[in-house]
Order: sequence, then structure tokens, then C-alpha cells
Amino acid sequence: MTRSRDVADTQDNLGGAVAPFVAGKNRIINGGFDIWQRGTSFTSGSIYSADRWYLPAVAGTTTVSRDTDVPTGLVGQYSIKQLTAAGSSYAQWATPLETATIVPLQGRTVVLSWYMKANATWSGNFGANIYYSNSTDARASQTTAVTFTETAAQTPTTSWTRFSGTFVVPSDAQGLLIQFNPAVVQASGASLWMAGVQLELGAVATPFARAGGSIGGELALCQRYYFVGGNAAAGICNSASTSRFSVPFPVTMRVAPTVTAIAAPQALNPTVAETQTGSQTTDFIATASGGLANTVAASKVQFGGFSSMVDGRPSTLLNNALSFSAEL
Repeated sequence: MTRSRDVADTQDNLGGAVAPFVAGKNRIINGGFDIWQRGTSFTSGSIYSADRWYLPAVAGTTTVSRDTDVPTGLVGQYSIKQLTAAGSSYAQWATPLETATIVPLQGRTVVLSWYMKANATWSGNFGANIYYSNSTDARASQTTAVTFTETAAQTPTTSWTRFSGTFVVPSDAQGLLIQFNPAVVQASGASLWMAGVQLELGAVATPFARAGGSIGGELALCQRYYFVGGNAAAGICNSASTSRFSVPFPVTMRVAPTVTAIAAPQALNPTVAETQTGSQTTDFIATASGGLANTVAASKVQFGGFSSMVDGRPSTLLNNALSFSAEL
């Protein structure tokens, strides 16, 4: 039995705070909002923002962004913030937890905690809602509500305050969605911040800790679901205008990812000893066919739009032109 497992069981059984900074007690990856691989500002919904944090809705004129305002003494340097610029605006954010995380929690009491503050323009609660699914790793089907017993009304003030609540994970749960929603739409100029979100066994919230135990550990956990890469990937030209590149992953991904070209590739052309810019779309292939591959450990893709390449000669991708997503 691992120390983290032993401590979690002790805390669950005794209902008290034990060894509060043990890595792995927090089941929420990037609960400290340390990692933002997709950018740091977002104005639309149905996308991921901070790693592992999905935006179900961004309504009206609202910006969700990374912010440096955090509670004093909290492990972590960032919070997530929403700011409205028109009436009837708001944002929701949520984090889905996969089956491998939830099955060990089935039938057990857990406590969800987070820090929150708002400016004086903010109105009403910004409350936690818990949903579950009995389908494996299916975020879209996590729609059945779980009874959440809050310790206090989830109404933010202008000072950082920690909120918490408990619930029992359903015995047939295969996934959880923890979603934060405003009670009402907001006026222009309303701001709200959140930091230090934690889900742990037991009925008492202990001090916040990163799921991965460190910045490096947290990044590795996030990259299991998503990362941007391609720079320095070795390749070989397979025609005068195309080249294929093999991209090893920094960690083993949750499943074989969806590979997307997010920028025009820059590649070394050994024939003319110069860097060429290819096309983001022309002759781009990321499916596992025709000599290409896509696994949980690496991907081999094709880019086109180059010129004067020579079939069979080596090449190197020189920029992070690809994203790899294994999100729920």
C-alpha cells in the first residue's frame, strides 16, 4: 500500500486532516490552474481553457483568463478569472474525471473544496454542481446530478474565502463532472476568481495540494490528456512537396490522441540547406494509415506544401505545429 493511499484511508476513516500535502490526495488535475497549454485568455464556450478545465458556456461578453491574484499562502501562482463587459454575461467552467480516477471512490464520501472571490459588481452564488455517468470515460453523458451538501452558501465576497462541501460518489459511477455555475447572469464589469480546487477522500477539507505534487508532476498529468509539440521531430521527405515526421510524446497519453495541425510547419530542407514553411492543410495526414501511425506513445504525420524536397532525404520539423488531444 502506498503512503498516499494509506493516508487517504486514514483520513477517510477518521474524518480528520492527516499529512495534508501528500501528493496524489487531490483527484483534480490542475486544480491550482498552473498549466495553460492552449493559451491564457478565452471568449467562447465549448472548449478547454486551463488544462483539464472545460468551458461549457461563455455567454454575452465574457473573458475567461489566467490571473496572478491568489490566496495568501496557497500553493500555486495562478487563479482562473471571468470578467464581463456587457450585461447578461457569465461563464461556467468544469473539470471531468475519468473512470480510472472514479472507480476507487465508488460509494465513498469525498469533500470538494475551492477558494473564491469576486468584485463588488458580482451578484449571487457561483456554485458547485456534481454530475456523474455510468458510461466509461464519457464527459458528454455526465449529466445525472449528485446530491452535494455545502458547508456554507457559495456566495463569493471581495476577499478570498475557502468553500467546501461533501457528497457520496455513486456506487455505479464511471465518471464525474464537477461544474461551477453562476446563479444569475451578471452585469457589465463583474469579476470572479477561483483557485485551489481540490477533491479528496473524507469529510474534512485539508490544505490544498497539487495532484502531481509539483509543477513538473502537474504538467505530466495534463500532458496525458493534451499537449502541443512537434519541434525537433525527425522526418523524411517522401516527395518534392511532402515530408513525414515522427513525434514522440512526453508521456504516455490516455488513449491514442486526435492530432491537429495548429500552425504551418517549418522544416529543414537538406537539399538546399534552408528552412522552409509548408502548409497547415495541404497534404496534411494524421491518420494511422499508409505508413503513418498514431499510438499512445508517438505519432507519425505528414505535412505538405514544401518545395524542392527530395524523396528519401532526412528532414526535421522546427516548430510546435501540432496538438495532440486525448481529452474526455
